[in-house]
Amino acid sequence: MKIKKILAGLLASAFALSATILSASAEEKELTAYAVFGMGEGWESQYWGPGNEDNTFEESEISSTKIKEDGMHDVVLDLNLGGFEDADFDKIWVIKAKFEGLSEGDNVTVALKKVMLDDKELDITIPSDFGDTGKPELTYETLEENTEYNVYNEWAAKLIDVSNGDDWRNASKLTMSFEVKGLKADNNNDVPSATDNDTTNPTTGIPASSAGIVTLIAATLAAGTLFKKK
Repeated sequence: MKIKKILAGLLASAFALSATILSASAEEKELTAYAVFGMGEGWESQYWGPGNEDNTFEESEISSTKIKEDGMHDVVLDLNLGGFEDADFDKIWVIKAKFEGLSEGDNVTVALKKVMLDDKELDITIPSDFGDTGKPELTYETLEENTEYNVYNEWAAKLIDVSNGDDWRNASKLTMSFEVKGLKADNNNDVPSATDNDTTNPTTGIPASSAGIVTLIAATLAAGTLFKKK
């Protein structure tokens, strides 16, 4: 009886292990995106992320977007925030979208697809050396500081035209639309998956390695039961 209880416990543990692996495989990475920027001849208006000592805006004033699945997602900068002055829009130094939550080795890509200044769509120009490939898709490795997508940077990529200060002064918001791909765990290296050196039983959905353990323990348990009956 004691052996049977031990084997039953091992069988339950094996099933629990399989459930854990399957649960981890189903998880998706979540990103948080928001605008970071620097404007004004003397950098009078700027925000670089929570806790940055150069911020002239509070974190609560900057809207953020939670990204939990692949697809199109908007990062919005409110141009009506009280801290902005009219003169700020005559000199825009930097506008970026920051994506927090990425890790080294992720297969997640982020690509700028559309920029709207209120209801006016701005032209997007991708430089030939952008992200080392000349394509809009960036990854953890090619995003600036591993998190920042340059939409306009006086010292780097200039994907949009920011020269008309009147357009910016009269607008209420800037909307940057990004296509995000690869958030599912199967596309990343940081979450256990049944795809690496393992196969999945199409009937049970249990990875083959775990299924083998379950089968072995079940067979041993059955043998123990038969032996006890004899």
